[in-house]
Amino acid sequence: MCTDPREHEETASCSYVMSQKVSTHPLTGKVDEGYRLQLSQRYTELMAKLKQLGYSMTLHPPFTEFIINTYGILKQRADSYSARELGYNSPDFLRRVVINAAPSKLLKDLLLLFSCLSFMARQDGKPLFLW
Repeated sequence: MCTDPREHEETASCSYVMSQKVSTHPLTGKVDEGYRLQLSQRYTELMAKLKQLGYSMTLHPPFTEFIINTYGILKQRADSYSARELGYNSPDFLRRVVINAAPSKLLKDLLLLFSCLSFMARQDGKPLFLW
């Protein structure tokens, strides 16, 4: 799966820490090992799929942070009716927006992130954005 051993160690460590925190009962402090294992497996499978799409654990997390810090987040949410009417959850519409608005030097990685988000939305059976 991972060709760089450091990337595998970081992914495995991150997966373990996240699953440990999420699977700990808030009152008893006991870890639900079955749920932790399920979360860890889901994370590992998801990261393997994203890697097949071209996602890099070393490049894309800091790139995503750079994009958010540079361009910000939505200042105002669209209401669900407007979002639906304007096509804000249409992958084709949003891909065109990215292509038309993104600086050319960032386009390749932005489209890759968009493909990853689209894949995860399809896998979960959810829209790209929850308004």
